[in-house]
Amino acid sequence: GPSIAARGASKPQPAIALSAARISFAAPQGGEDPAEQSITISNGGGGTLEGLSASVTYADREPAGWLTASIDNTAPGTLSLFARVGNLPAGIYTAHVEVSAPAAQNSPQQVTVTFSVGAPIPLIALDRTALSFTLHRGDDDPARQPVAISNAGAGTLSNLVVSTSYP
Repeated sequence: GPSIAARGASKPQPAIALSAARISFAAPQGGEDPAEQSITISNGGGGTLEGLSASVTYADREPAGWLTASIDNTAPGTLSLFARVGNLPAGIYTAHVEVSAPAAQNSPQQVTVTFSVGAPIPLIALDRTALSFTLHRGDDDPARQPVAISNAGAGTLSNLVVSTSYP
């Protein structure tokens, strides 16, 4: 009779599937850090996707250390990304996060992260916002009432213009 060759069933291999391949952050120079962003990691193959790790590399000749990546060990899981403004000058910065797992057939996978740091944003702060003067006929001019103006933001506050309005 005919011979039948038996083959062992191949073990299904896990695959890294990411919900996004690009992430963008933006913040003003010297300002607050932007909110954390996350990417969902799932198993796009068979078996179990475990031993996940993430490593960050930065573009050549650009500042490093502004991006932190943390990752769950097993899929489904999350890759959490944190960008820190610190003392970065205004500009656009790029980093790459490599997501890898020892058994994944498509390891590593890469996420490109861009961080746009804008020019510093000045913010006008006044020590008071209304003044009241009382004057009776025949009185001398009322006493001066100064208003202190300061920069509650970052950068330089310049080209100030003052106007007066009456109800």
